[in-house]
Amino acid sequence: MKRIFHVIALYLLLSCMYFITCASGAVHTKLGIVAGINYPIISLESSCAELSLKPKVGFRGGLSFNLDFHKNFYSRAEVLFNFTRITISDTQHHFSSQLKSTSIQIPLLIGAHFGAFHIFAGPQFNVLDDPKYDVLGERTLFGRIYPTVSYTAGLAILFFKRLSVEVRYNGLFNKLSNNYSYSLKHSEEIKTKCNGLSIGLGFQF
Repeated sequence: MKRIFHVIALYLLLSCMYFITCASGAVHTKLGIVAGINYPIISLESSCAELSLKPKVGFRGGLSFNLDFHKNFYSRAEVLFNFTRITISDTQHHFSSQLKSTSIQIPLLIGAHFGAFHIFAGPQFNVLDDPKYDVLGERTLFGRIYPTVSYTAGLAILFFKRLSVEVRYNGLFNKLSNNYSYSLKHSEEIKTKCNGLSIGLGFQF
């Protein structure tokens, strides 16, 4: 929990520096769109040795808003729709189901660019995360796979001054508690940590 507060405090400090710079009138704004694919990297703790979570490729996309407050530094806020797919497989109990999660992710980033190369990092807020899967035809709530606050960092290359290609790592600070059921009469708590990689394109207007 302390690390979460440290990340938020750092971003607030950098944001204050940005607002101070804003007062000088040297700020340029850019609106953009971003889209790409994501791939979860999952760790699992469970009493069931035959239980596994197998990630599949998902997608994400949304809007970005850049504030360039220096020739080499900028702040960016994004609002992204994120879709994640994971296969739940339990060979011991002959159970398999598709876990699907849709969420809204809001990264608040500080970035730097040197020519066409960009680096960026910051906290990410995750809302409306309600992953579910089928147990004997009934939709069952798995529990959040993304916490309220996580972090993200990445690299990007800019082409033609507007189009960018980026690779991003999305990380969690701690494991989360989730509910696993292979029948309507069975339920157990498991621990998961769903980090991830994403590759995408961005375009600034």
